[in-house]
Amino acid sequence: MARCIAALVCAVVASGCTAPVGQLALASTRPIFSASPVLRRGVLGADCAQNVLGIPLGNSAPNLNDAVAEAVAEVPGGTMLINASIADRYMISGLYNVSCLRVTGDVVGK
Repeated sequence: MARCIAALVCAVVASGCTAPVGQLALASTRPIFSASPVLRRGVLGADCAQNVLGIPLGNSAPNLNDAVAEAVAEVPGGTMLINASIADRYMISGLYNVSCLRVTGDVVGK
């Protein structure tokens, strides 16, 4: 019985999951020329997912598209985020857990 419980615990600890974080219309590690002017630099957008005891409260995973959309929406007339940095921040306590995707970049637009 102890071996069965040990095997079950190992299986749970070793298991993982995947979730899509978003889609990008364009991605590059090189500078991109934009004919649109930079409206504001260093704009932050974030999207978070929370759960209690593993039960999601809303989204089961943070979404990159929503984080980028939030950053662009911060600037009137903004259409795109360039020079973007993406960070994943999380807090895991077992009881209450939070995972956030944060994007920072320069918003360009009309």
